[in-house]
Amino acid sequence: MFIANFIKRKLESVLQPWLLQELELELKLGFLHSHGIFKNLRFNTSALNELLDDSSGFYFTNFIIDQLTLRIANWSAPAFNWELQGFYVTISPRVVEGSGRRREPSEVLLEDKKKVLHEIDSEVLHFTF
Repeated sequence: MFIANFIKRKLESVLQPWLLQELELELKLGFLHSHGIFKNLRFNTSALNELLDDSSGFYFTNFIIDQLTLRIANWSAPAFNWELQGFYVTISPRVVEGSGRRREPSEVLLEDKKKVLHEIDSEVLHFTF
């Protein structure tokens, strides 16, 4: 029980900055198999959006996982098995201001796509778009 409580407290402290509410965790450790069940994970979208690059064309407005089950088999393959139930993510397009006019997200994505294709092969641009 001491090890399970220690791991639970450690997980809570690591995930706390990213969550909106306290972590609900059921943790069972065993010699051959262990599992953890995380319930009602409601993520802080502002913390998640800080991880995204400013040039990304979207941002998170909602990120919820009703239940995440993680099973660990200590001595067999596959070692990790995870299952999501009730995975709700809402993303919104980011409107980018540029060159004195407002640009649509589709324009920004098209330009980004052209830049990437140009880096890969400049001749590709002659055949697409």
